Amino acid sequence: MTPYAELTYFILIGLLLAPLLLAGSRGKLDGRWTVAATVIVLLVQYRNRIPINAHNHWPELVPLIIFGAYQWGLLRLVLARRLPGRALVAVPLALFPLMVAKWLPLVAPDSKFGFAGISYVTFRALDVLWAVTDGALKEVLFLDYGVFLFFFPTISAGPIDRFKRFKSEWRQARTKQQFWEDFDAGLPSFFRGLLYKFVIATIIERHWLESTRVAPGVLGAIEYAYVYSFYLFFDFAGYSAFAVAVSRWFGVRSPENFNLPWAAQNIRDFWNRWHMSLSFWFRDHVYTRFLLTAVKRKWFKKRETAGSVGYFVSFGLMGLWHGTETFYLLYGFYHALLMSGYDIFSRWKKKHPQLFQGRLWNGLARLITVHAVIFGLWLFSGQAWQGEIPASEFLDQASREAKIGWRGYYRDPAPAPSTDRAKNAFTLGGIMGDAYVAMQAGDTQAFKALQIEAIRYTVALGIGDQVNDALHAAAHLADVETWDSVRQQMVLNQALIAKELSKHHDPDSALLVDLGLWSRLLQVTSSIVVEYTGMRNKMLSIGSLSLLKQLTKEFQELSPALRTSDPVSTVGSTLDYLYTQWSDKGPTKPMVEMTRDKLRSINEQMMPVLPRGALPK
Repeated sequence: MTPYAELTYFILIGLLLAPLLLAGSRGKLDGRWTVAATVIVLLVQYRNRIPINAHNHWPELVPLIIFGAYQWGLLRLVLARRLPGRALVAVPLALFPLMVAKWLPLVAPDSKFGFAGISYVTFRALDVLWAVTDGALKEVLFLDYGVFLFFFPTISAGPIDRFKRFKSEWRQARTKQQFWEDFDAGLPSFFRGLLYKFVIATIIERHWLESTRVAPGVLGAIEYAYVYSFYLFFDFAGYSAFAVAVSRWFGVRSPENFNLPWAAQNIRDFWNRWHMSLSFWFRDHVYTRFLLTAVKRKWFKKRETAGSVGYFVSFGLMGLWHGTETFYLLYGFYHALLMSGYDIFSRWKKKHPQLFQGRLWNGLARLITVHAVIFGLWLFSGQAWQGEIPASEFLDQASREAKIGWRGYYRDPAPAPSTDRAKNAFTLGGIMGDAYVAMQAGDTQAFKALQIEAIRYTVALGIGDQVNDALHAAAHLADVETWDSVRQQMVLNQALIAKELSKHHDPDSALLVDLGLWSRLLQVTSSIVVEYTGMRNKMLSIGSLSLLKQLTKEFQELSPALRTSDPVSTVGSTLDYLYTQWSDKGPTKPMVEMTRDKLRSINEQMMPVLPRGALPK
């Protein structure tokens, strides 16, 4: 369940508000209602099982409880002064669970650990830890700490509150008048959330975001930068408005996250308006601490140098906090460069005040700031690297544009595995593509049947003992959990199959599984673009030119003997032909139809069966 994004979540909030309204109208509200509501939401929101690795699944609540117990134990050690080095030791230890959540998938792709919101909750835990090591807190009660970390309106994506302020509010008993004042104060934020997230952000996403993401050339990148920037603002500001509203109804005045950021006159002003709870957290806990320490210990000759280095430390860490991908770190360093440059400019500006006065300068300053920010958000999006959408999310793009009859794209069951190892591997990839189609259809029985088909082929490839438990796990999750959990398991299964084939010294089969998966997915999307004439994003037929290029590169990595054998050679020649044609002609209707037919042909040659049910006529 995704907070403030699904109808079921709002229904849950409504059910919790009913007794709250009754108690509030009688003047009988105190912190017990907040504790009860938080426990109920956590039990519901984190009930789904998530794959810890390809073979084990835990309710998401388990990592959350482990995290809470770990942070509480660490805090008690710091309070009891049993930890040497205090903050120097305690802070890295507090960050350890977040580091595991971020970096474990990089070193072990079939493993993961964490829960939704771990980044935000970690920063709340650090806020308490620093208050203790600074001497601002002498004692922390378990209930205060637990409610602060896991307060349900803000657990998933902030805003990031401060413990000293929070604990003074959540326990307070509220009179009838105070409750209705809080309720009235929360309503504007709630309706602003509805407008931002479900009207403006939804319109931008459905009509512009995906089509501009695949638009070619420099102009396409510029258009995407504008569209993505405003989509991100309205989507996240909408979420934050909901969180502030619900927090207020439960007696907590969570900080606002946005204050007209597009009206900022300079980059420093922007960070005082954009994602303010995160920006202020880094300012107080990282930048200021670094600056004071650097000046006190005379690390640099000039204070200005310390300030610039502090920006790179703070924004670099902010980038890593968002994720381990290179573009997040680059985004952080880009803003550090902007902040350092603005500091130099502002000092020079003080010496020449007459040059920077009047409405013209103010308007120009805002214009420059907006475009500097938009370029930074383009870096943040990862689009500069033209990263491809993973197979697990590829078909979602079609669902966002039209209501697809996914069952019409089923195929007949695959034949029994043959003695041709290349065909078996390619067919296994196609079955995995079919499983994503069944997932889009929400068809549990079809999905489970496809897992059984996949098991037959993994056995034929000699990796059944290593991966079949994971395939059975995916089928079980389809029975008892949400499709989000199934999707995560499918991603782990893909990585596990590739890993086991590589262990068996069979990189050719690992490549053919991936080629089979994408050939099937692209056959489905090209068929959809042909049949659903209202699809705006016709590039879905091939994903993107860079995806086609990536697939042709994978084909070239096959061993020479396999590359030139029939019918495998047809796969390579088809991919080369499609790349050349799409590079020259673009997404015309004849091109899409030709693409569909070519992909259907290679899929039939590599797995010679009739198309399922309603494949393109």
